Amino acid sequence: IQDDFMDRDIVRRGVKTIQMRYEDRHVGESVAMLAGDYTFGWGIEIITNLKFPACAGKSNSQIVDAMKVWGKYFTRVGYGQTLDGLDIADDETILKILRIKSGEYSCVLPLLLGATLGEADKVLLDKLEKYGMELGWVFQLRDDWLGYDKDMAKKGKKTYATMYGKGKTEEVIKQHMDKARESLQGLALQVEILDELVTWMGTREN
Repeated sequence: IQDDFMDRDIVRRGVKTIQMRYEDRHVGESVAMLAGDYTFGWGIEIITNLKFPACAGKSNSQIVDAMKVWGKYFTRVGYGQTLDGLDIADDETILKILRIKSGEYSCVLPLLLGATLGEADKVLLDKLEKYGMELGWVFQLRDDWLGYDKDMAKKGKKTYATMYGKGKTEEVIKQHMDKARESLQGLALQVEILDELVTWMGTREN
């Protein structure tokens, strides 16, 4: 929600963004910022109210650890959004923003939250973090590839695809898909759905 507000986006997933649903611009922007704050707080409320049989008669150490993950990656995404808002156009910063906002926030955070709540050990957490980063790259690069024509029409809009072209972007997507699958090797999990997610992320059409 707040990303749409910062980017002045009109539509998200085929529907009007929050700030565009109100005739009064100030009202729309205020509601968008507050809605983002609300959902952030709601997420904390949901996590801290989770009940696990394993926690009966014990401290809720899983939930405390999960909130540490939550705090770490939301702090990181705030940093990424700040860099994005400053509109620093060098290649290194662009790639850093993509890593933080897509790899860490969109993929690593939800994976580690679930795994932490499930009492995963450090070995599994490390592997899932690596998988999440690669999956995040696949997601964002595919997003850039799909939005190439629209982004090229926006003066000054820099994405991986506008910087390096659709052909190069497609090559790099495949590289990160391979790395994501490699990171699943040796996991003591049913990895089929994670493998399918890599395929979907890298080939989606919208």
